[in-house]
Amino acid sequence: KMQSYSFKYNDISFNILDLPGIEGKEELVINEIEKSIEKAHVICYVTRRPHAPQSGGTEHEGTIEKIKKQLSTQSEVYLIYNKGIKNPRAIKEELVNPDEIMSLNEADSYMIDAFGENYVRHISLSAYPAYVAIANDYTNQLTKSKDTFFKQFTASELLEKSRISAFCKWIQEDLIRQHERKIVKSN
Repeated sequence: KMQSYSFKYNDISFNILDLPGIEGKEELVINEIEKSIEKAHVICYVTRRPHAPQSGGTEHEGTIEKIKKQLSTQSEVYLIYNKGIKNPRAIKEELVNPDEIMSLNEADSYMIDAFGENYVRHISLSAYPAYVAIANDYTNQLTKSKDTFFKQFTASELLEKSRISAFCKWIQEDLIRQHERKIVKSN
């Protein structure tokens, strides 16, 4: 099922729609995806790999074709690379290594070919360290993770190194402040 999360920032209300995955048996979720896509002005394809979605062949559609078929031609499209990090050593340096940067740049080219001017860019982040930094759920696993990460970083450092702070700033400054322009463009 699609989940809708309501937010308010500077007196502007907006929703983030979390859709079921389009990869796999999407016939089980296609109605939810189609209903949600009709409402969206911006589409974020979230992946754990620094690559563009897979293309299909002559016998079956790939993820990229499925996305293209579902998207409104007026929606902005972003590729969100959510790098899986469970160990603080992995974020001591840069979040994204040179090989991942090269793959993401190739993904940008591929996405431009697929979506044209609707594709904007990729964004890299790592949600788990940010979750560790701010979560109030104290299960044994989270407590261990907090202890491990907080030996090396403060909560604010984790939010910066995971690029969640930059992601939030992007939502606030680009998506929300530009919402009227995006709605007009989308419609």
